[in-house]
Amino acid sequence: FDTGTGSWTLFFDGSDVGLGSNNVDALHIEDDGSILLSLQETGDLPGLGSVKDRDVIRFRPTATGADTAGTYEMVFDGSAKRLKDIDALGRAPDGRLLLSTTGKLKAPDISARDEDLVAYDISTDSFALYFDGSDVGLRSLTLDAFDVIGRDEILLSFTEAGSIPGIAGTVDDSDIVKFTATRLGSITEGTFELYFDGSDVGLGA
Repeated sequence: FDTGTGSWTLFFDGSDVGLGSNNVDALHIEDDGSILLSLQETGDLPGLGSVKDRDVIRFRPTATGADTAGTYEMVFDGSAKRLKDIDALGRAPDGRLLLSTTGKLKAPDISARDEDLVAYDISTDSFALYFDGSDVGLRSLTLDAFDVIGRDEILLSFTEAGSIPGIAGTVDDSDIVKFTATRLGSITEGTFELYFDGSDVGLGA
């Protein structure tokens, strides 16, 4: 979606690259143009075989848009960490992989909920709590998309409508809010504001 022109374009056509029977439920575009993905259900992908809903894969595109092409590789084996379905992923400013899962996340050294973000450090094979949603009034919501846009700023979206501290009215599942942190980690503090109103651009429900 181009906020300047108000126009939509197709960026990634999953049916072109073996995803016709599955759904992408988490993605992050890396600085090198590759795309990190997680799937809604277990399925087979060209060149990889079986991929579970708790895994993170990388798509290296040779073309995007209506004629998407490229190859897959495994990045993170969530099954080995006994995770549940990953439904949001991204990167911390320091490069660590950020994840949110459906339901409670119980990984080595950490316990989190579906409104939280956890960071995985591949160099130490360890997890840490990055964003504690319950600390800032999100206990009743399920985070299902985010993007870290600055050291202290995170864009967030949720699976359901609900109330968010500091934002008047109800935030819908088609909206994006911005969280500006004064503190992140196991103790999270900061403020929210509405960043993108999806109903204004045709997303509706």
